Amino acid sequence: MADSRPAWHFTALQEDSTLSGKVTPDPTQQHPEAVARFGLNSAFFPALEEQGYFGDMPKDEAFTIAGEVFASAYFARVGGIDIKDQAIATKLADLGFNMGVGEAIKIAQRACNSLQTVVHPALAVDGQIGPNTLAAINGADPVALLASIKGYAAQRYRDIAFTQGRPDSILQAWLKRAAA
Repeated sequence: MADSRPAWHFTALQEDSTLSGKVTPDPTQQHPEAVARFGLNSAFFPALEEQGYFGDMPKDEAFTIAGEVFASAYFARVGGIDIKDQAIATKLADLGFNMGVGEAIKIAQRACNSLQTVVHPALAVDGQIGPNTLAAINGADPVALLASIKGYAAQRYRDIAFTQGRPDSILQAWLKRAAA
């Protein structure tokens, strides 16, 4: 079964390519003062702020804490520990981290459906990781499934960029992430 540690390292590099641990502005509509470190936003993880995560906490300690949050809030919630292929689990956890767990699971469900066989009937695209979704993920050819997941992720990023009027530079970064 897959391991959250390499998945976290992959996602951390997507969020902070040098793993500097630098705290950067990351405003949301409700929290214009929000900041992020290793991709974790203070608006969504206020308890981390109370621990000094977004302050002067040493980089290595912050990286470890972020990895623990990633493992429980993203990797586990996309079913990572029950997915046989590390690359698939890593990609789904990274997508969950970036666009939400439910959306990542929907992408996996769509990708499985696109590879549908008689063995695995079509999945409901409901964003819930259940036994049927896990069986379909684990029963699919991992190379074909990963390619399909990347394609659906790229399309989702295009849809988000279009509906939210995101600049082309953001879309290009998202498409690069989808392909990684």
